[in-house]
Amino acid sequence: MKNLLPLSLLLLIIVVGVALIYAPVPENAQVAQPTETVTLAPGATETASPSPSLTRTPGLRPSPTAASGATPAPTSTLAPAPTRSPVPALGVPQAQTTFREGQGAVEVPGPNATVASRFAIRGWAFDPSQTRDCGIGQIEVWDGPAGTGAFVGFAYTPVTRLDISTRFNQQAYGQCGFSFLTPPKPEGTHRWYVYPIARTGETLTPLTLEVRVDPLQPLVSIAVDSPGSSVTQITPTVAMSGWALDLGSDIGAGISKLEIWLGPQETGTLLTEAAFKPDSRPDLVAVFGATRWGSAGWSAEVKDLPTGPVELYVYAYSAVDGKRYGPAILRKQVVQP
Repeated sequence: MKNLLPLSLLLLIIVVGVALIYAPVPENAQVAQPTETVTLAPGATETASPSPSLTRTPGLRPSPTAASGATPAPTSTLAPAPTRSPVPALGVPQAQTTFREGQGAVEVPGPNATVASRFAIRGWAFDPSQTRDCGIGQIEVWDGPAGTGAFVGFAYTPVTRLDISTRFNQQAYGQCGFSFLTPPKPEGTHRWYVYPIARTGETLTPLTLEVRVDPLQPLVSIAVDSPGSSVTQITPTVAMSGWALDLGSDIGAGISKLEIWLGPQETGTLLTEAAFKPDSRPDLVAVFGATRWGSAGWSAEVKDLPTGPVELYVYAYSAVDGKRYGPAILRKQVVQP
């Protein structure tokens, strides 16, 4: 009996072990697998492709039910992250030596002119391959050639130029004018480059201008528009108008006061002060390239002028430096109505 008991216990252990080995595995059982290692290319990020029939759990084998009849998710190869070439900043194009042919000219100032530290550049430009309009997207102004010179700004466009549409017999070119007020520049010779950029993105033939900057040149301009030069006779009471501005101003027209004198200020008689009219001169916006010059228009009524020849002196006082500038002189014959 003592020998049979251990033998019976041994047989029981063997039977239980065999039963466990051949027992069926439950359908929802998960068997641990070695953890998968993925090596990514430099700069790349792993992106898992979703599969409607298979959910991927790292380190676990999918269940037999889910994997049954399922198409394995495609294996993708991860590429290095793309690199971008540097893009030049707007208004700072790379230096170039070839341009597509365009049409245009800088008209003001004239060649080799002496100008003040700030001055207006005016002209016109169009893309001859376009007939719907001028075909210009923007116009860049440089002090020196692009790439090596200094980018100054974008010209004001469009400016009406009916003379250009007539000259080229193309109505579409009637808005091809441009203007630009330069920032203050030091004394010396400056060569300016005006680059018309076609709407297609190509740079057209640059327009050039060479001037000499003289800081002693006045920045204040005064003009009398009415009565015009064609009017030789006026009555004792006359309406006058014109414009005045200080190019050194960054706010408004830059003129604090405008006086009209009979004769020069030193020996003459003050007749009246002119009134400025806000936003009255959109033409000056186009000419000088900034909206603030639209308020440079003035008007005045002069009364009790003596009969005979008269000289009317117009003086402007700068709001920038407080100094008196002028005069603009109007010479007329006064007659009784």
